[in-house]
Amino acid sequence: MRLLFWCFCLLVLDSCTGNLFPPGNLLGETLDALEKGLEYMHRKLDAINLDAVFCVRQAQEQLQSFLDNEPEVFEAVRPRIEKLRDLAKKTADEATPLIKEHEPQYYKVVGQHLKEKKVDWFPSKDTSEDYVVEAVNCSVYHYDWETENDCYNAVSKGKGHACEVPQSCIDLNKHDEQRFYGLTHQVLFWQLMHKFRCIESVPEELQQRLCSNVMRDAKQLAEANFPARDIDLFLEQVGVCGFWGFRDFNQPEWLRSMLKWQHESGCYTYHSGEYCFDEIPDESRRRVKREEKELDDGCYSHTTGVSMLALVVSVRFEAEKLSQTNLQQSNSSYELWPLIFIPIILLPLIYICRKKCSRNQDSSIIQN
Repeated sequence: MRLLFWCFCLLVLDSCTGNLFPPGNLLGETLDALEKGLEYMHRKLDAINLDAVFCVRQAQEQLQSFLDNEPEVFEAVRPRIEKLRDLAKKTADEATPLIKEHEPQYYKVVGQHLKEKKVDWFPSKDTSEDYVVEAVNCSVYHYDWETENDCYNAVSKGKGHACEVPQSCIDLNKHDEQRFYGLTHQVLFWQLMHKFRCIESVPEELQQRLCSNVMRDAKQLAEANFPARDIDLFLEQVGVCGFWGFRDFNQPEWLRSMLKWQHESGCYTYHSGEYCFDEIPDESRRRVKREEKELDDGCYSHTTGVSMLALVVSVRFEAEKLSQTNLQQSNSSYELWPLIFIPIILLPLIYICRKKCSRNQDSSIIQN
């Protein structure tokens, strides 16, 4: 009986004094990695390119959205989230005028996307095999990058539902037979259309169709053990679909790989390229992605930028998993509460019984 009592006491104490990040939960490591990445970006304000600053701004907006929409999930780490949000904002604010000076032509086309905006919230969900289509062969795969920039420009210049986005942009970004960067940039296009209020919402069916096929591509990269040339792409896949709440991109082994790829400085050194997975891996034929920029320390601006997107959505999903685990443990504790009354009730009864037995024995001895 005493063993039962003390086991229960230890159970209660453990639930009250347990670690904030228990074994198996990667939230703490992911927060650390995100902070290192943002600190790196802030140290490299003069060097990072527009795409990297865009990713930092999106990270800031996502962190604020976490606090606005799931305050109970992030309550335990709220001060840390606020600190990271403020660092991301400071970095994006200070980098924007430098980008305007260093990349005037690119800034003229898509610079409006660096402005801070409130983003909408998308509940957590999973992709579906029902929407997966066979990937188009690399021999016919094509994505018009120049038209893409014109489309982004049309979105950011729009005002409300008066956005004058050409039909060619709509067709390009609803095309079924896309893959890799072409597919992730379709996702990004619809996210920007929603963010700038060119559309009221992104249909759930469209979200599912696009990100289920992004998942198809991400699984290909994972099965190939994440070729170095495709790490930038993989980080982008996790980031853009995580924004829409697709939690199945948050897989423990994938996240551990992302954390492992980060250098101690906070940056990533795997540069991106316009490369199709069907082709024979020949680095000499690979063309560096036009928005990429190698920094003086060998790190890459775009890759480090998209890593911020991948890490920030991973923070969300790890926090949600931890919150759910804590809720389940709390419910289990409530179920065990009645056990505490067993020793409370039985111990006095045992004491009374022992006293009574002792008295009977004494009476028997006296009578004898």
